[in-house]
Amino acid sequence: MNAAYSQTNPMTPSDITTKALLVGGALADPLFTTVWIVAGALTANYDPLRHHISLLSIGELGWMQVASFIISGLLVLGFALGLRRALRPSGSVWGPLLVGLVGIGLIGAGIFVVDPHTGYPPNTPLIPTERTTNGILHDLFGGLVLLGLPITCFVFTRLFVKLGDLLSG
Repeated sequence: MNAAYSQTNPMTPSDITTKALLVGGALADPLFTTVWIVAGALTANYDPLRHHISLLSIGELGWMQVASFIISGLLVLGFALGLRRALRPSGSVWGPLLVGLVGIGLIGAGIFVVDPHTGYPPNTPLIPTERTTNGILHDLFGGLVLLGLPITCFVFTRLFVKLGDLLSG
């Protein structure tokens, strides 16, 4: 955007809010990744090649991963709102909705802590012998993330191809 344009067309509060929501969403992944790497490095017996990130929610430093899930989920949820606002002229509904479900999945995965398994914490069986309600809900919310992200990519690919066709034709 050039200076002359920005002087004649100042950003509205709505534009500023939309941009803030989008920037917040862009920060969600670096935050999430930084936290699990730091928490994993600080947690004894955690092996990122063997144990999934959710297991960092268990134990003394578990609060770090729980907070990461919830804060990242809130940022992704805000990102979904920003996408909806930014893409409103295109009529896109499914992409922002799916991103919102991913945010809800992250928040839920943070609220409901995973059951110990795959040998973490030490002396835990590879497969949980008893499932807790928290563990089951964690897995269900985690499914929103693990399934929602790839489906969202396909939905946005379709949208951007469609928009590209409209722009070129």
